[in-house]
Amino acid sequence: MENMYKYLKKLYENIKESSEIKPGNEEIDKITLEVTNLITPYAGYRNSYNAILEWQHQSKTEGLINLQIKELIEAIYRKSLLITKSEILRIIFCLNNYSFLLNKTKDWEDTFIEIENNTTLQIKIEENTKEYETASWKNFMDQIEEYKELEDKLVEFNKGFLRIHKEQSKYKLMNSELLNKIQQRNSIIILEKYRELYNLISNNTNNVNIKTPSIIEEKLNEFLKNEANE
Repeated sequence: MENMYKYLKKLYENIKESSEIKPGNEEIDKITLEVTNLITPYAGYRNSYNAILEWQHQSKTEGLINLQIKELIEAIYRKSLLITKSEILRIIFCLNNYSFLLNKTKDWEDTFIEIENNTTLQIKIEENTKEYETASWKNFMDQIEEYKELEDKLVEFNKGFLRIHKEQSKYKLMNSELLNKIQQRNSIIILEKYRELYNLISNNTNNVNIKTPSIIEEKLNEFLKNEANE
């Protein structure tokens, strides 16, 4: 167990910019996979390991595992800071890795995973979800509000939305429950407002640059799925 701790400590220290993260590679990081794969056997047989560690007067398995979870949470964040080309990509990387780790801790959670670790992961996922919403939509919606004429607003909305769709359809959020949650929130932020504006003008315009709400909804459902590469 102590050897595992030393190995993982060295692993965390060696996070380098050379491990570039690009669209299509924002899924579960190799550090997350390696750490959870190393912890899993100890989590499953911790009673046996505890007996050995107690005999050797060393810390029990639970303490060392929970310490590794804390350090992995921090390592995921530090690794995400190496993603500088896209704020959305950085956030999706965090969401994928935090949600994967949270599911793992639930698998291990036979009364020994500290509540603090699970709570920390849940908080980080919620924080990253809000960051995603701000990074995706705040500036975009603020710019739309600057247009005085409704038709101009909708044309600019469509242009901006298609740019965001082009970027975010390249990325993949792996946790289906979290993906559904974000898609629902996207619909509340974008689709409801768009439908309201569209209904005010739909009978008085033939502008091909103004998409119907159903098309906007269809494209929203393509966000964070990266289906083109599957």
